[in-house]
Amino acid sequence: MKDRIVPCAECRKSRRKCVPTHSHKCVRCERFEKECTPESSSDQDDEEDIVDDLQKQVKELESAVQNMEIQLRTSCRRRNTNKLQNVMHQWKVQLENGTFRIETGIQNITDLMSFQANRVSYLSPFSENQIMIQFSRNSTRQLLIPFTLRLLVQNSKKPWNENASFDLPNNWNLDTVVMTIGQLVEIYFNCHYSYTPLLHKTSFMETFNQLEHPENDLLSLSICANVCASPCDHIPCLPSERRMLGDYFHNKAKSIILDQFDLPEKRLENVMSINLLTKYMHMTLKYNESRKLIGLAYQICVDLYHDNSEKDELYQMLYSRHITMTSYVNRFMNYISSNVGHDVLFCLPEWKFMSDESDEIQKFVKAQNWVLQLYNHTFVKEFLESINKIQSGYESTLSLESLIRLEGVLLEWGSHAPEVFKLCTDMNDTDALLEIIDNTTDCVMLISFIHYQSFIVSVYSSLLHPITLGDNDQLLSIVQQRSLEKSLTAGHVLIHAVSRISAIAEGTSLCYYKLAACDFMFHAINTLLVLSLSANVHVSRESRQMLKACLEEVVKQKFMQEQFLPRNGRITNTIDFEDESSFNLENYDAYALPWFAMVYDVSYHIASLDKHL
Repeated sequence: MKDRIVPCAECRKSRRKCVPTHSHKCVRCERFEKECTPESSSDQDDEEDIVDDLQKQVKELESAVQNMEIQLRTSCRRRNTNKLQNVMHQWKVQLENGTFRIETGIQNITDLMSFQANRVSYLSPFSENQIMIQFSRNSTRQLLIPFTLRLLVQNSKKPWNENASFDLPNNWNLDTVVMTIGQLVEIYFNCHYSYTPLLHKTSFMETFNQLEHPENDLLSLSICANVCASPCDHIPCLPSERRMLGDYFHNKAKSIILDQFDLPEKRLENVMSINLLTKYMHMTLKYNESRKLIGLAYQICVDLYHDNSEKDELYQMLYSRHITMTSYVNRFMNYISSNVGHDVLFCLPEWKFMSDESDEIQKFVKAQNWVLQLYNHTFVKEFLESINKIQSGYESTLSLESLIRLEGVLLEWGSHAPEVFKLCTDMNDTDALLEIIDNTTDCVMLISFIHYQSFIVSVYSSLLHPITLGDNDQLLSIVQQRSLEKSLTAGHVLIHAVSRISAIAEGTSLCYYKLAACDFMFHAINTLLVLSLSANVHVSRESRQMLKACLEEVVKQKFMQEQFLPRNGRITNTIDFEDESSFNLENYDAYALPWFAMVYDVSYHIASLDKHL
């Protein structure tokens, strides 16, 4: 019978496995240079007493909450009855000069708001009597983003052999790895940093240049994995080696995160590393793994939300950027894992920047803050909950009032854009927008504009096939026509802006523009699919021609050519997209960057559904 190992005080506090060694320290305390002190029996007894007391307090609180709920329900019913009786006696209806006159006794806004919680349904102007319209998954069958989301939903919980591989390419040794880390870090700041400024270059490089073993530094490993997941021309290795290196850096970084995730002083570093690794996990379709790590990062961000006010300027700058990225990715992972509504809703903080950051980065940060104003809007956050459900394959119901209000919110938000990001004074003037797009070389302005138009296309393309809950076919036709008009207009200028970024990318060696064009390329394909559904024969035919040309252009790109050469030398079998339930993401694991290969196949499949292509 084995002797029971009593964990040391530090391991017990962190609830981690304690592995003793021949020295006086356990393995964990020795690695993190912690003081390793044995747990005394009296301490264990004290902890057991504390646990018993806490359990008693929990039971008392549960009982108190149940009593409070009963009292609230009773009080609410009593108030409702009295209020309805008063309303029925106070309101008077008269016929005067051939028109109805209703005397309600309402003299001011306070009187009006008193009826908000307790209203008479058949006379109420409030939400219960609004015209409700239902939208179902059938409306997004032939659109790229919703279709891809449904595939991810189907595969989010399927088991996948995610063996941690620390293999290096042939003829690579530790010295080669250290040299490559230095090259990849330099590539990140030269090619990627302006587009994803998740670090502070000056402070990071000061620390990096002093590292004796960069191969064991968490942030350095995460940066390398991030760069390996991009179609960058400056990476000094073959696609197959790039994927193998990416796996190596990712698995080593993940191992360090899991070792130190419960150390308070490492919390922000862990969040930063997970966000850098997110791109790699996305490009390699490791969504099960990503869901777990991003969930950990999100919980850390929530813990830090009220603790960063007393931190220095650098800490607040890093936190403001990473909580935004973590929140977006966490919400996306919740949707594809059918875990809707489990994140804490709060306003994301405004991004900050340091005085020594470049003008381009400061401009990018200001653009992000403008976009944040939209996503922090209370109405928009609630509205997007319904849109995301539709795109994820669920049915959702929206009121006609909410559809009308959305247009007002978007119009107001667009009109208040900073002058440096506003292409023209009238964002609905398509001809003026197209002319200005053709004449600008400002990539940050174009990216901000694409975000705006992508939001419109994403929302209205989900509302193309409404199903009324009543008998009002004329209303359905109006909603459908309005959604199509919005999608068509936004889609047209979006395609033009993406084409402009691609044109700028061809004339420069900077990967900043190429990466921006790459990220928006499949948004453009999705938009063309929206346009191809138009009832206007001319628009539909032109969109199909552009879609076909776009797919042909995608295949010509160097990074896409590399996708058709799997790292193990085999070509994957033809994927059957008709049966979404049988689709398996693991089929694409053989490719250097599986995401590009999968989305291209999905795009080609959806395009093939159109008999006119």
